Amino acid sequence: LFNANNAVLIAAAAQGLKHGDPNIVKNMGVSDFVRFLATPDAEEIVGAVFRPCELRHWIDGKRCTFKSAYVQCGEMNTAVGPDADHFEQEFMKGMSTHAATTDSHIQKHKDFLEQLLPDQFETVKGKSQVPVIICQCKLPGIHRDPEVLWVMASGCNEKVFEEPGSRALIQLAFREMTQAQIIFCCLDVLAAVLFLALA
Repeated sequence: LFNANNAVLIAAAAQGLKHGDPNIVKNMGVSDFVRFLATPDAEEIVGAVFRPCELRHWIDGKRCTFKSAYVQCGEMNTAVGPDADHFEQEFMKGMSTHAATTDSHIQKHKDFLEQLLPDQFETVKGKSQVPVIICQCKLPGIHRDPEVLWVMASGCNEKVFEEPGSRALIQLAFREMTQAQIIFCCLDVLAAVLFLALA
């Protein structure tokens, strides 16, 4: 596909992947994703990688699906967590055991769910939950890949920023890099104090 060096063909392939089987995208490598991102008018590859999914669970023996949330920062919440298939397997397991595993499953992924769907089981005074669409990235960890971030920042395809998945990638990368920078800053201060003490 990429050897043809045909931007129209690559953009059409991205559109086809967006509307095709999500398992095909799972088999795509990060280098292929980068090549799509670097192609003008192939921004739909982001929609192919970020697919809507349902997170179903059991509460007190009743089936529930997360469909609303408090949105804390901007227009979306982002979190890194288990595959949606994992939640579906736990849901099906709960169905066969009459929802006995519900609370333990929710507790096991509490940090992930709290970041993705904050205060899901509580009422926050002065705020209201809004309808949400939960999407899963089919290429885990791409927000940590410097090449992905570089191609996005290079401006090869500015329309890529119109895709919600791109904004999610940037938000996750920013959050993780902010934490890393705080740690590096603390280590630098500690090193400076040690050098001062040795002097």
